[in-house]
Amino acid sequence: MQFIAKLIRFWVILVFLALTGYVAIHNQDRVTLRLPPVVTQINAPVYGAFMVAFLTGAGIVCFFFGIEHMKKNWTIRQLNKRLQSLEKSSPPNLNAANQPYVKHEGPTL
Repeated sequence: MQFIAKLIRFWVILVFLALTGYVAIHNQDRVTLRLPPVVTQINAPVYGAFMVAFLTGAGIVCFFFGIEHMKKNWTIRQLNKRLQSLEKSSPPNLNAANQPYVKHEGPTL
């Protein structure tokens, strides 16, 4: 089932890229961009403006996902260090027969 989902996703992306390329080649209209901090105007193709907006958004999303990923890795690393230090400092909980001690609270119904 995962293979079919990946195959469908691949073809959807491929069709999207083909349509994007088609629009970019056949749409030669130009747009004037007036950005607030810049006094001058930028005359760029429509697909260029959309490409810059897309890449900016993708960069921002990747940045924030990267931060979250680094936080999770750091937390896991700290917890593993803490677990290893606790395992080294505490002796194993064994009974007289060198088997793990299991606490029974009574019969279960």
